[in-house]
Amino acid sequence: MAGKVPEKVCIGLLEKYQAEKDKLTAEQDELRKRSEATRQDERDVDEYIRRMKSYAGAKKLTREMALELIEYIKVDAHPGHRNLPRTIHVFYKLIDKPLTNKRNALE
Repeated sequence: MAGKVPEKVCIGLLEKYQAEKDKLTAEQDELRKRSEATRQDERDVDEYIRRMKSYAGAKKLTREMALELIEYIKVDAHPGHRNLPRTIHVFYKLIDKPLTNKRNALE
């Protein structure tokens, strides 16, 4: 092709090729990350189900069970009047997102 295709055209084609290659590489990396996250979610659900099955038929919640199954518990503030019930949120290990900043739990 030497001498048959102008240098500017070759440079332009190479730039387009490199830009497309960079874009596709970034997309591929993102797809790999999402695929791994999905596989990890599936493993987490399977592990959670295994843990729940091991406690099937339990009559009481024990400390061991709570430590193995519960990530953290959040109790909402009083809704204005002390006699009104509060909302309690239970976040489970492997199912709910872990608490990344413990200070956020106090807000």
